[in-house]
Amino acid sequence: MAIPKKYKKELKGAIKSARNSGAEIAKAKKKWTVCTVGDLVETKEGISTVIADRGDGWYQLLGPTGRHWIRGTKIKRLQKAKG
Repeated sequence: MAIPKKYKKELKGAIKSARNSGAEIAKAKKKWTVCTVGDLVETKEGISTVIADRGDGWYQLLGPTGRHWIRGTKIKRLQKAKG
């Protein structure tokens, strides 16, 4: 399906004016920490070790409070596992 010429011209003009106006591209709101099994991480519960990765952003951690699943946005990696 082709886009009519008049809409292409409007689109090009809008893109050029946005670039020239100095509009900034919005940054991502969340910062994800991608971990692998064996990484040393810090959460609000304390320092833990990653023991499982579910693949969808959830990690199972083993720490002083026991085993628990936590989201990648709430993790700060301290040390990467040698591998």
